[in-house]
Amino acid sequence: MNLPLLTLFEIERYENLWLALRAAGPRRADRLMTELAALDSERYESAAERRDGRVASAARARTAMQSLPAVPRHLIDEAANRYGTYGPRMQRDASYIMLWLSDRDRLSEVVTVEGRKHLDDALAADRGVLALPLHLGASYVIPPLLGHIHPTRFVVNRMDVETLKRFAFPDLDVAGFPLDDTTTFRRGLRALKAGQIFAMFPEYDPRGQDHRHQEVDFLGSRITAPQGPALLSAAAGSPMIPMQLDADGDGRFVLRVHEPIPAPVTENDIATAVSCLWNLIAALLLDGRLGDWEMWTDFDRMQPGGGT
Repeated sequence: MNLPLLTLFEIERYENLWLALRAAGPRRADRLMTELAALDSERYESAAERRDGRVASAARARTAMQSLPAVPRHLIDEAANRYGTYGPRMQRDASYIMLWLSDRDRLSEVVTVEGRKHLDDALAADRGVLALPLHLGASYVIPPLLGHIHPTRFVVNRMDVETLKRFAFPDLDVAGFPLDDTTTFRRGLRALKAGQIFAMFPEYDPRGQDHRHQEVDFLGSRITAPQGPALLSAAAGSPMIPMQLDADGDGRFVLRVHEPIPAPVTENDIATAVSCLWNLIAALLLDGRLGDWEMWTDFDRMQPGGGT
């Protein structure tokens, strides 16, 4: 697999590079990483697999956006072209934030939290919180960021969490485990019953569509959305709290915590909660984030009857 130079997946391989960047401090590291990413861009693009390259990614996003009537036509080309650079940008930004996870003072220079009261109030009820990081920007670092607020458990897909933890957040009460049919729900329920934060990405289930999915309205069309988060929320009696991490320029980011979606009680409540989440995602995309949503890569698989 061709990867950008600055990526979460090879921190152990390039540990000396990461240690040097950490020693530089946030402002200087941000400048250095921007320069390194630019220097690496031609090499990455020339070796990129067809599905991962800038042109192919932009074309895929453009096709998906054009299928959604509520996406303004005049925004599509710019947003699709931006999405062409999404992969390296996301990896660079996530790696940059990872550098400061073990240093609370420096982390506070890099990430601020907006809407923290929503999370604090939900945790005070002592029923746990089901955090729903949305695939916007450097979303992969949201679960360990939450570990600075409260013990957190989270689901991962294709990520070596133990290596990242040793390097970036060894002292945080945070643990990740791979997505698995037989254990994910049980582990999530156990964490929530213990009053912890349990984080899972809600937009797409890489295992494919099954009876735990429902069709929802999305930007003037229909997609098939997983019910897993809402089902877990209902079983635990824990609220769902969507959140996203936005780049704010100059090496600064904002973790935006949204109002909780109450734990569903009835089957109708489950369907309503899923629709509520997707209404929020649609609004966020139209609010300037169309080119920063990772799910354009898998959007064809989110259509009714889409494959794995």
